[in-house]
Amino acid sequence: YDRFRKPSPDALVRVSEKLSSRMLLYVGDSAEDLMMVQNARQGRGLSNCLFTGVYGTSVYPTDQVSFFKKGGSDAIVESVNQIPSWLLMPSRKEETQEN
Repeated sequence: YDRFRKPSPDALVRVSEKLSSRMLLYVGDSAEDLMMVQNARQGRGLSNCLFTGVYGTSVYPTDQVSFFKKGGSDAIVESVNQIPSWLLMPSRKEETQEN
């Protein structure tokens, strides 16, 4: 399983392929999480992967926010609870297609 350990992008690439998704949102709170998304974008061409950095778990939240900004995070939140619930719900179009 070493090839799937962060910051290797292999896990994200595999998820993208299995889900046949147009867009991925990866939420993480560490440098390795951000690096994994960066590696997936740059090294594997996974341009449809967004990264949201969570800083509320850090001992140094101000530094964490700064790190996520410098790293090109698409969004930065204090807690996963701040991620809008509609992002986590299937669209009505997807629900209709499943039924």
